[in-house]
Amino acid sequence: AGGAETAAATEKNGWSLGGGVSLQSGAALWVDDAFPLLDSYTGLLKKRGLGEAAPVDWSQLDETLATINGWAAERTDGKIPALLSPEAITPPVAFAVTTAVHLDATWAVAFDPEKTETADFARLDGEAMAADYLAARRELRMTPVLDGQARMLEIPFAGEGFRFLAVLPEKEGARPLRRVERRIGEEMPSWLAALEEAAPREVSVRLPKFTVGAAFDPQPAIEALGVRSIFDDDKADFTGATAVEGLRLDAVRHSAVVSIDETGAEAAAATAGTVVAKSFDTGANTFHATRPFLYFLLGPGDRILFAGRVASPEAPAESAPESGDGEPATPAGIRIDAP
Repeated sequence: AGGAETAAATEKNGWSLGGGVSLQSGAALWVDDAFPLLDSYTGLLKKRGLGEAAPVDWSQLDETLATINGWAAERTDGKIPALLSPEAITPPVAFAVTTAVHLDATWAVAFDPEKTETADFARLDGEAMAADYLAARRELRMTPVLDGQARMLEIPFAGEGFRFLAVLPEKEGARPLRRVERRIGEEMPSWLAALEEAAPREVSVRLPKFTVGAAFDPQPAIEALGVRSIFDDDKADFTGATAVEGLRLDAVRHSAVVSIDETGAEAAAATAGTVVAKSFDTGANTFHATRPFLYFLLGPGDRILFAGRVASPEAPAESAPESGDGEPATPAGIRIDAP
């Protein structure tokens, strides 16, 4: 396992992007000697800058998981300390693929801690909870979206092209939020275009400080995108990577944490997949997020680095929550894409 860390370290990438934004990402492949990869595949990994395959002994599960979890913790600044657990592993494992990303960004204009205030936050279940709100009046871009059923606010980070977006339904409750969630995929480009056309105006902002997290199995979401055969005993085919037949993708685990405070945002996410042998009215110029909302952390070129929902400002989730109307919710801190 010690040699595995050395081999996997070659794919770590980190950027200090100036203006108080740093971004780090990595990917690694953890391979058991009993399931050797094809030379053509390892060559492809190197060509694409994904590093070398790291040799591990999956029969020594505790040692191997300690190595992988240590790798994830290092690349997420300790925010994801336990990506994989023994319960998530179905032996025999041929190899595992891991990715990680960490973003640390300061606001272009920090929020004054002296103006942070405590007020109620209306949860999806209708109950109110106390939350600490960042408060300010400043020139920002904001636009109505979804035919006026929600509004989108942009708060820039110090790094060029990096920004925080929040989408707030006009009404409280689970159904207005779900309506926004259902339309994101189709209408997000037009919402961003409308935001680009909006002139900055003085906006009264109240944004809850929050730390939200999720650890869950994204297989249902992957299958919903049409990627199903890799999980199927009869249809999975990994012969492009190894000469060993009869493999399929088994456990997939995604963990993410996103925090917002007066200074800026910190976000981290890591994903692992193991391949095994088969067997409200707030006024026109206000953005008071006193109820659940959606957030997006964007990089240059409108690349979505992190996205999720805030249903409760200080309640990290261990699994994907429900929306309140019996439907699965958008888990907090889902990493949509990574550099």
